[in-house]
Amino acid sequence: MRTAGVVLLLAVALLPPPAEAAVHPSPPTLDPTRPAQKRILVLCVDGVSYSLVEEMHRRGELPHFYPPAKLVVTFPSLTDPSLVEILVPLGAPPSEGYEDYYFDTDQNRTRGGFFHRFSRARYIEGTFRELFHYHPHPVVMTLEYGLPVVGSWLAGHINLGRILHEFQGSPASLYLAYLDSTDSLAHLSGVRFQRGLLKRIGRSVARLRRRAPGPVEVFLFSDHGNGVQKYRRAPIVPALRRAGFRLKKTLAGPRDVVLIRYGLLGSALLYTQPGVEAELAEALRSVEGVGVVAYRDAAATMVLNASGRARLQRRPNDHYCYHRESGDPLALEPALVELDSQGRLSLDGCAADRDWWRATRQHLYPDALRRLWFAFEKHVVHPASVIISFQDGYYEGSRVLDALAALRATHGNLGSAQSLAFAMSTEGPLPPILRGEEVWSWLEPQVGPPPAPRLWQRILLPLAAVSLPAAVAE
Repeated sequence: MRTAGVVLLLAVALLPPPAEAAVHPSPPTLDPTRPAQKRILVLCVDGVSYSLVEEMHRRGELPHFYPPAKLVVTFPSLTDPSLVEILVPLGAPPSEGYEDYYFDTDQNRTRGGFFHRFSRARYIEGTFRELFHYHPHPVVMTLEYGLPVVGSWLAGHINLGRILHEFQGSPASLYLAYLDSTDSLAHLSGVRFQRGLLKRIGRSVARLRRRAPGPVEVFLFSDHGNGVQKYRRAPIVPALRRAGFRLKKTLAGPRDVVLIRYGLLGSALLYTQPGVEAELAEALRSVEGVGVVAYRDAAATMVLNASGRARLQRRPNDHYCYHRESGDPLALEPALVELDSQGRLSLDGCAADRDWWRATRQHLYPDALRRLWFAFEKHVVHPASVIISFQDGYYEGSRVLDALAALRATHGNLGSAQSLAFAMSTEGPLPPILRGEEVWSWLEPQVGPPPAPRLWQRILLPLAAVSLPAAVAE
């Protein structure tokens, strides 16, 4: 089965990328009658942490780039909401869920998952993925986990070569590409193979710029970090059962809970009947490995853990309020003292968004108030009822993936290791730290539509998919 999997991985990897016309009607092209125009390659490398890239740059391993900026992404620190936030200026629509496998609150059922990826009409069209000129084949992205490390390494190098080749042949003045293998390499092997792929990117960038007929800028960024350490599963399922909740695929009764188990992640997404959120959160707040539990309560977001409880509110003038009912679940006491000493904190614990940003962007939970609020209010069509951010070293997710490989790194929680992505450019330095929504202000891009898929690709992909074994989404 492994041999057949390798052959299928190679076959599908060589297919054209499943991208089609994006929402931008007028692609910028190069005019051969004019002097060489500047071109920009924007490359998203999934799941690469700021700490790794900063270390590599400091050691001289990425010499053609300026120093990386920290990039604070969404909570949960997952690909779909993070890339939606980053790509909103390009017209990215909200994601249906936080991951490919999600709970549809309108239809009361889970949707997406493994076989969802076989249909580009469902997986690519109408999503943020359509904005990429190059997007890896979704079947290959899945098979990388069936062939631990080898599959990710092979697909990563194949896809990187194709990105560089297709960029050189593209008429787009700004070319947007996505490379997923860096994330699966982190999950399955830590940073060793990630580092090797990033070194190749650095060498390729130098060669690309040296041989290009005109000026080329390369803008490199990631969608979230990855915390590299030993992990163990947080025992939230036994805690739910002890509290009388039942894990289900749909919500029929008041004790039913849908737990999305896709991937092995530092956060957990739970759905329940309206009005049950507070009880569900209480049952989880003191479980081993739980860092923070959050849920919506009327016009507020409640945040709690074993040490305290707080109410988070957002006012129309873009002020956030942090009202501690007991303890300090987000450990924001130093930030509150700082804001108060500067005269930027009102008597009821409210401060402007930019003031909170300056006071908390280097925090254990960077930019926590805004990210927690947007976790329920923005970027996702079907927000969860309750979201758990696990402590570093704990995770929840698919039992099938547990059987395939040992988890070496993951992402999803509110903490800095998993939340801090990076951005860097060959053109000039960026600010030391940015929010995801600020990335494109440094490029002011005009992205043209990716090319339409070839007819034989539409035919071959379904045929290849038939031979795959059933797996993965629980």
